[in-house]
Amino acid sequence: MSTVHVERDGVGKIVAVYANPQGMTEPVGADDPEVVSFLNPPAPGPTRLFKAELWRRLTEAEADALDAALAAAPTRLRRIFEAAQYLDTADPDYPALRAGIVAALGEARADEVLAPTH
Repeated sequence: MSTVHVERDGVGKIVAVYANPQGMTEPVGADDPEVVSFLNPPAPGPTRLFKAELWRRLTEAEADALDAALAAAPTRLRRIFEAAQYLDTADPDYPALRAGIVAALGEARADEVLAPTH
C-alpha cells in the first residue's frame, strides 16, 4: 500500500494531497476512502437551461403567467432575463429569477421547467 500526505482544514476535511511530506501534513494510505473521494470528485451536474427550452416546457397558460410576471419584474432583473441566452444556476441573479418563476408557476412546476440540461 502506498502512502500519501494530506493537508486538512480546521474541521479535518482534506484540502490537499501530496506525494511527499509538506509542512503540517499527515501520512495516509493512498487507498483511504477519504483520499480516493478527494482525488476523484463527482463530475459537476448540468447548471444551464437555454431559455428557449424553458418556454417549450410551458403550457400556453403558464407562458402567459410567466410573461406577466416578467412584465411586472424590476427593470434590471427583467433586462438580465431578456439579454441572457440561458439560465445558469451558478449565476448570482439566478435566485431572483427563479423566485419570479416560482411566484408565477408554483414551486413544483418551477422545479420541472427549470431543470438544467447543460
